[in-house]
Amino acid sequence: GEGSDYNQVLRDVNTVLATMDRNQDGLISLQEFERAADLFLNTAMPASQSSAPRPVTEEERVYIAQLFAWVDGDGSGSVTPGEMATAFQRLRGEGSDYNQVLRDVNTVLATMDRNQDGLISLQEFERAADLFLNTAMPASQSSAPRPVTEEERVYIAQLFAWVDGDGSGSVTPGEMATAFQRLRGEGSDYN
Repeated sequence: GEGSDYNQVLRDVNTVLATMDRNQDGLISLQEFERAADLFLNTAMPASQSSAPRPVTEEERVYIAQLFAWVDGDGSGSVTPGEMATAFQRLRGEGSDYNQVLRDVNTVLATMDRNQDGLISLQEFERAADLFLNTAMPASQSSAPRPVTEEERVYIAQLFAWVDGDGSGSVTPGEMATAFQRLRGEGSDYN
């Protein structure tokens, strides 16, 4: 039912937040978001057969920033669990299990929220993106992370701003949920 879907989204949000919230402040900063994005990009899009991280392109940075801004529904600069849940729900689409979305969000937030304040700051967002990018897209045989390009940094900042709905510089759980809801698209029934 709708209530169970909402509970699933909340669990997903808490999972994502737990994963991304490196400082454990309950928010996802841009740095934490970037770290997660870096990890994701370097895991999902390897540049070669090697396991070494590749540099994050400026285009990737811009995309990460735009994604963060999209998730940060109130533009506060931090992604809240609610904003993350909204973004996850939008990504999963109509009929998605909201409870699973919440579990996913909580995992991501827990990882990114470095200071454990329940929010993801731009710094935490960027850190997560860097980690994700260097894990998902290795460039060579070396084990050192590749540098993130300026273009990638700009994209990450834009993404963070989109997720940070209130422009506060930190993403609250609510902003993260809102971003997930926005990703899901019009006509979704998050709240």
